Amino acid sequence: MATMPTDRGFLTVEIEEGVALVTLKRPEAMNAISPDLARGLAETLSEIPTDGSVRAVLLTGSGRAFCSGGDIREMSIALDHDPRAFFLDLSENLHRITLSLLGADVPTVAAVNGVAAGFGFGLALSCDIVIASERAAFSMAHGQVGQIPDGGGWYLLPRVVGRKRALDLYLTRRVLDAKTAVEWGVVTEILPIANFREVAVGFAREIARGPTLAYRHAKRRLRESWTQPFEEYLDEQRRVIGELGASHDFAEGVRAFLNRSAPEFRGK
Repeated sequence: MATMPTDRGFLTVEIEEGVALVTLKRPEAMNAISPDLARGLAETLSEIPTDGSVRAVLLTGSGRAFCSGGDIREMSIALDHDPRAFFLDLSENLHRITLSLLGADVPTVAAVNGVAAGFGFGLALSCDIVIASERAAFSMAHGQVGQIPDGGGWYLLPRVVGRKRALDLYLTRRVLDAKTAVEWGVVTEILPIANFREVAVGFAREIARGPTLAYRHAKRRLRESWTQPFEEYLDEQRRVIGELGASHDFAEGVRAFLNRSAPEFRGK
């Protein structure tokens, strides 16, 4: 197992079997996002190797929360100094986190072990797949302190649940339990809390064994479909299909299919 030099006390990264496991470690504060944690997570995500040793990223929290949103105590301190500068600096790092997750070449998985509130909700939405424990709870709690949703959550949420449900979550501060989150399309699967972390890691490892070159292109094509004109999209899709058809992974997939054996993808 390789460990990146990112054990900053409030988060750790462990790399094993192609999975970078990123764990938020402020359990006493329900993994609330302080300026230091925001900066550290932004830097950590930018440092994850791109040499093929990491084929999936798994993001989770320690203790009973995934991430409870911004650190209100830190915000209260900022009120006595320069709150505008505080939020400009904080939001810059939150946006770096969001962009890193959305733009990652490898699949990203949020393993929501408990509360995901405020930016924690947006953090989960920024990942490609969201799996949740039975005790997971999601809320856009920003209105409670007179703020708008931060990070990319407010951009992503209506694209997942629709405009009216997104506004309902913000205006009423409704809390989604794991079952409702599945029904609304936020979560793809609910796992038992008893062995949640172990099963989540296994889930990510299974993805990491897949054709990550194709995954990278599939993610990019999906993301660009939001803004690219349809004919341009089809032209680019044709180019990518041709490129993948000449790849090692495609040849390996065809070989394994015909031989009824397990493929050994390399991400090439």
